[in-house]
Amino acid sequence: MGDEKRPPIEVVPQWIRATHESRERLLKSLEKDEWRAEIERKKATHSLADERLWCDDEKFDRLGKMKQSLSEFDSNAVEEVRMRSNPHEPLLANKIMFGRYSILLASIDRVFDFLLTDENIDDVVTKRPLDTRPRGKNIDRESELFYFAESQTLSVPFASQYIWLRKGFYNAKCYSPELAPTAPICCLTSHSLLDTVKRVGHQLRGQETLANPYEPAIKEAFTDLVMRGTRGEGVNLYAGFGMSTYAFPEYENGDQGTTELLFRDSYVGQLLYASSIVKAGGKAILHFLDSNTSLSMAVLYLAHIIFDRVSIYKPNMSRPSNAEKFLICDGLRSKEAKAIRKYLEASLERVRPDESLIRLIPDGVMEEDENFREYVIEALNQLADRQYRFMESYLRMLNDDSRENSHQKECLDKCLPYYLIPYATSDEMKNLSQELKQRRAEEILRNWIPEGTNYEDLLNSMSKGHSKMNQQSFKKKLESRSSLLVTPCADSVTTLIVVTNNGIEFWSGEKGKWIEMSKLTTTLPPDTVLIGDVIEANNGRSLIVRIIDVGVIFGDDISTLPFKKRLKAAEKVVEACRKDGARQDVHISVAHYESVDQSWRPNLIPDRVTEDPIYFMKRKIRLIEDSSTSFYSMINGENAWEI
Repeated sequence: MGDEKRPPIEVVPQWIRATHESRERLLKSLEKDEWRAEIERKKATHSLADERLWCDDEKFDRLGKMKQSLSEFDSNAVEEVRMRSNPHEPLLANKIMFGRYSILLASIDRVFDFLLTDENIDDVVTKRPLDTRPRGKNIDRESELFYFAESQTLSVPFASQYIWLRKGFYNAKCYSPELAPTAPICCLTSHSLLDTVKRVGHQLRGQETLANPYEPAIKEAFTDLVMRGTRGEGVNLYAGFGMSTYAFPEYENGDQGTTELLFRDSYVGQLLYASSIVKAGGKAILHFLDSNTSLSMAVLYLAHIIFDRVSIYKPNMSRPSNAEKFLICDGLRSKEAKAIRKYLEASLERVRPDESLIRLIPDGVMEEDENFREYVIEALNQLADRQYRFMESYLRMLNDDSRENSHQKECLDKCLPYYLIPYATSDEMKNLSQELKQRRAEEILRNWIPEGTNYEDLLNSMSKGHSKMNQQSFKKKLESRSSLLVTPCADSVTTLIVVTNNGIEFWSGEKGKWIEMSKLTTTLPPDTVLIGDVIEANNGRSLIVRIIDVGVIFGDDISTLPFKKRLKAAEKVVEACRKDGARQDVHISVAHYESVDQSWRPNLIPDRVTEDPIYFMKRKIRLIEDSSTSFYSMINGENAWEI
């Protein structure tokens, strides 16, 4: 499309709000179960006439003819032309995160003024400067955790990568129904901040084991996981994704109707997730890959009832010649969500194994809602015009190899800074990942200790024979009458711990060296430095770590904060890393200094890890409640501790 006007970088979102009358009318119909007979009767029917209801006839026919013209060309030639024609294609080659959907989500969030992540430009740049190796400032340390969930068929947590990068540090906890400990993610993020479910998989091209997150059993397990993890409140944001034919290759070469059967399950599944796991007032993104079918329109309609407002949006980053679009949903309404969730579950129960749900509600209900009909037709006509324009460009370029898109570099230069996303090539990220994996505890600790603190002296203070921490022989210099109490665990070893990209390393004062525990799955992010009680359990296959004090968490230097604020930060990262579904070999808890001489068994530790209670010696350590003693001074036994 070199000779056409370049599309605008930013597309202004248009919102629709359901009227009060529409909401009440629909809820009454659901309560009376008025549509059951019609849905059953029409379940197995589908025609192009249904799609014409939501698009101008002329535009619909024109687009159909263009698709037919392109189908006569070799698919590889069309793909090559698409790469040259789409002005935003170079942005999708950005490897700062795995997968195009992570970049797509970044563009959507920015265009919608950070509606999805509750951010602003200043805070975003402060927490994560536009660099692949940032050391920003965690200004959200004392804020509540941001809970996020996504559903996808591939093993990469596409959207979670963006959420982690945008929220920064350990400010977000993510849930994904598909993730293995070795699944590829951006090396600037961490598996430790994500929880997942174990399930029976679908074989992907003979290599990976995947599954459909919209299958009933998986939906039930994932919904239960999210609601347990969020204490029954739900997530701040949910992102749904349509079924990928890559994950299910048996559909890849099927006709459009066969492929859309695969998509339809995901549309209802996404809406069911949104109505089940999003907190009151929360947000969701629904993903559509088909044309304007009755089912997808019904999902749009029900979503605009469930949420305060919704917006049909196709970002510039989305490949312009296909039917992909997103529905941005803002402000979940609990009453409507509960009623529609019940209706969706009942509708799915009526579908036999050899059937596919074609309709959710009668088309007439949507057609009679003039507010909804006008909005949808206008939005979809605009998308059809854009889709046709790019397909027309493909056709011209197929007939003229000399045509190039002169705007690709311009889009790359302008869009990424606008989206506030750094750019990195595949080689750059590969090299960075290798570099991070090679770091050991000594390098990380030396990187964070302040000037004037000697590395060797720091380790000597943790060594056997004169360890002030291990022997609980802390000198007193109390500065306040108020105090906190903690009892060391009788069979534990209190030691310095550094979390690397490969696992956990402990400083052994007895051996005078770092001991690597890479065989254990890490439940803390890298670039973390702490003092903790450590207990081996389950014949050495599990570790129990109680955080006594912490200096750095995922690159957030909190070593000079007051002691109580350091513990608050530790509690936040422990919550962010808590696993209710995924495998966990290292069980983390934070010392509760107000509890004295009581048995200690963190709620995180299941019975299978250790059957015996963990008791403390009847000795206590007293700390100043408002102590401002730094983490490194605490290790050296200065100012804050006494027996």
